[in-house]
Amino acid sequence: MRFVFPAVVVAASVFAGCPEPATNVCDLSTELPSTDEVAEGRGRADRSDGGEFNEAGSWLPGSSIIIGTLSIDGTTDEAGLQVADLISAGTFPICQRLGARDDRTAAADFGGEDVRTDATHTGALSILGLEDNILIGRFQADLAGGGGDLSLTDGAFRLPRR
Repeated sequence: MRFVFPAVVVAASVFAGCPEPATNVCDLSTELPSTDEVAEGRGRADRSDGGEFNEAGSWLPGSSIIIGTLSIDGTTDEAGLQVADLISAGTFPICQRLGARDDRTAAADFGGEDVRTDATHTGALSILGLEDNILIGRFQADLAGGGGDLSLTDGAFRLPRR
């Protein structure tokens, strides 16, 4: 009888299956972008207008991510937790929704193009890791403004702390 309980536990775990690790967060892949995908110190994305976006950038805890003239500002994740605290604790992945900035939403502003996220033009930023003060993640954004409409898709970054 002493072998029945372990056999039941093993059988139950086989039938229940172990949960699969998440493959996306914020509707973005959780795969860390490699240096083949985006160089150290840079961010890149596909632009809906066919233009190139591959720029130098940096990050500041609790404040912003800057990639060229793209600024993503937000201090909290989608649950309202402080992003700086989550990064310090190594709690990855971190999801920041992009739109009109509020207590749970970050905002993206593409200054060189005069477009930004707002209540109807949204996106996401997923911070996936921190290696030797290099912040690693993915993003996408639909932006609008005086410069028209622009989408940045399949974005990735590997940025040093400033």
